[in-house]
Amino acid sequence: MFRTESSEPGRESAELLNNKWINVKRIAEHFDMSIRGVWRAVARGDLVPPIKIGRCARWSVADVQRFEQILLSRRSNGEAETLA
Repeated sequence: MFRTESSEPGRESAELLNNKWINVKRIAEHFDMSIRGVWRAVARGDLVPPIKIGRCARWSVADVQRFEQILLSRRSNGEAETLA
């Protein structure tokens, strides 16, 4: 367990984990796309498959940043984007 100085036990730990791992809903919101669109990006190979912990799927921040770079490079190359 992480040591915290917070009045709420585990709050800083949760914030730390949220900064390292992102769920499908947050990715969809960040890129203004559907949750299904995120899974399509995984199927196309644009976004690496998530780490599964039980039934939870999470991506590292670095993986999401690489996905963002792919999208930006496509935009700069004039390729059409289909996210949803």
